[in-house]
Amino acid sequence: MNDKLIAQLREDAQRFDPQPPPGLRRRLIAAIADAPASHRAPTMRIGWFVAACATAAAAAIAIAAFVLRDHAPVRTPVVIVPQTQQWSPKAISSPGALASANPVSLAHRWVEQPLQNEVDTWKNHLTSAGNTVTGVFPAPVKRSRTPAL
Repeated sequence: MNDKLIAQLREDAQRFDPQPPPGLRRRLIAAIADAPASHRAPTMRIGWFVAACATAAAAAIAIAAFVLRDHAPVRTPVVIVPQTQQWSPKAISSPGALASANPVSLAHRWVEQPLQNEVDTWKNHLTSAGNTVTGVFPAPVKRSRTPAL
């Protein structure tokens, strides 16, 4: 059944698709030959020029970053030792003096004091932030409640 249908469709297609007029192919080729040439070449040259410039700029930035990396300005240290607690070799009279120092006083000097300073700083900042937030929002309104029966 499919073969009959396919054969009938081919016959119908050939009836509705006649051969083009004899001079049509010649006229189309002549019209294509007379058409002005496209200006595709300059457009492609501009595209390649832009791509080359972008690549050169990226390479220049990468080279500048690599070269200037070693000549960066001196950065400030993250941890700053307080000026009043500088250690000097003259302060220790003998090599065993550091080993015999009181560990509690050393812990208080080098651990507890900086931590306490940090806690105080946080407390001041959080108090300031809390005051800012409470200053922005309106004060709470107390509602009177009716007595329960």
